[in-house]
Amino acid sequence: MFSKLGIFSLFAGFFVWLLGALSGFIKGETDLTDLTLSSISEEIAASAVDAFSSQTVQKMLYTIFYDVHLGVILAGIGLVFIVISMFIKEY
Repeated sequence: MFSKLGIFSLFAGFFVWLLGALSGFIKGETDLTDLTLSSISEEIAASAVDAFSSQTVQKMLYTIFYDVHLGVILAGIGLVFIVISMFIKEY
């Protein structure tokens, strides 16, 4: 199960990154080059960053929610799922 989720997430991350790259070349109405988690839902991103009192955790979450492209996040999640699937035996 984790290996299928990992492969799907890797493909989704690559697809989102590819759409963002093509959007940068085309310069159409929608701009997918800056697609981050905060661009999907600003309220959730702001509440997640403000939920922690530690400055280090807030900076880390701010970077994840506001600076990192969504394709990179999906690919990272996919890699984590693939590594987990190496250690967990599925029945």
